[in-house]
Amino acid sequence: MVDDLQAALSLVDALLEEIPEAGHEWNSLDDYLYQHETRPLESGFVLEGQIEPAFFSIPNRPGVSILRLQGDLRCQGDIVIHVQKLALVRQMLRRSRRFEARTFLYGYHAYKPGGVALVRCDNWHSEVGREEHHRHSFHSATGADLGTRPCRWSHLHEFVEEVRAIASAQG
Repeated sequence: MVDDLQAALSLVDALLEEIPEAGHEWNSLDDYLYQHETRPLESGFVLEGQIEPAFFSIPNRPGVSILRLQGDLRCQGDIVIHVQKLALVRQMLRRSRRFEARTFLYGYHAYKPGGVALVRCDNWHSEVGREEHHRHSFHSATGADLGTRPCRWSHLHEFVEEVRAIASAQG
């Protein structure tokens, strides 16, 4: 995670100018935090959990910071969803107290205690490429990695619903 923060610091200008992917545009910081801290609990599938925010200032860039979200959601069926994300945060207008955020790195990993993986979606691995969103599939009984395939970029609540469907199909 520290290496990713260091790499992100070197990419701030490019990230600020980048045209966001549809559905993943800049969002008000308040709504962004709601989507990660509260909305998953509204699904009924997530029983408890906390995704902790941590802000990191960027030297010589007033009004811009990096937000790290990290934590676990405990779900029905003894399933855990581990969440880790890095987002860029910027001040909406100079001298404004309103901020907006946009994710640039993420990872969602659903597993059962003992390390039996169910599914993982991310753009975190350098061997795949940071821009490529991909899904890791796993054998339902053993957790053995069955490989990766490209996927669309999911919001956290969409990933929670995907995990709910997997859990339901497995009985």
